[in-house]
Amino acid sequence: MSKVCTFCLRCLLAVVVIVGVFCTNLPASTVGTFDIAGTVKITRNNIKWTNDVSPLSANKSLIGPGPTGIYSALGGTTATIDDVTRSKEPVGTSFTQQPFLFFDAAPSLSPLLINSIFLGIYSSGGCASSQPDEGENCTSSLPDAASPFSFLKDPPVDPTSSVTWSLEGVSADGRDTWFANFTSQFPDSFQQMLTSLARGGSGEVTESYSATITVSENATPVAEPGVAVSVGFGLIAVAVFLRRRYPKR
Repeated sequence: MSKVCTFCLRCLLAVVVIVGVFCTNLPASTVGTFDIAGTVKITRNNIKWTNDVSPLSANKSLIGPGPTGIYSALGGTTATIDDVTRSKEPVGTSFTQQPFLFFDAAPSLSPLLINSIFLGIYSSGGCASSQPDEGENCTSSLPDAASPFSFLKDPPVDPTSSVTWSLEGVSADGRDTWFANFTSQFPDSFQQMLTSLARGGSGEVTESYSATITVSENATPVAEPGVAVSVGFGLIAVAVFLRRRYPKR
């Protein structure tokens, strides 16, 4: 094998190392967290939001005290929060990102887009109980659809229950991802709530809610593989040219 070929093989090995370095993911870090609260109306097809502070505006939510990171100045301000609709945002599968949350007091901050609604975490086994025992849980499908709601019978007051659901998405600028865990408590058994949402029921449940939203940087590659390969082969070409032009004596 010629010295030039040996040299080229060594350069190819260097390219492999370069690609590995350039395509290494940076660890994701949290850019900020904040809490929101308001009133939620859950129907068979929608999740609708209303601010529970006067003037009780639809599609508004109050950002609570103690936000962190890039959201640290937003405590006590409002956010615009779009309704979630089953036809556009199905449960349990990724979907085309949709507008979700905008920061009214800081329009320069990238809005949050939603692209996933998680399935409820419990089985349907406890849903048939007419009087759920303390700690009993349930995830029941809504009419003709999967459910994001995880119901739990709360202690100690009877018949208080709670429901949680989780959403996630990306920032509009594509730099960050976010995860939100929502919680609502209501003064009824979750069986009564399920009855309201079932066919023949009222079709809706309205109660206060709170949520914590965590926004993290995307764990993106330092550079695209194609960029690293191009750089590597460019280095090879230059090195071979120089080696031929100025051979060792």
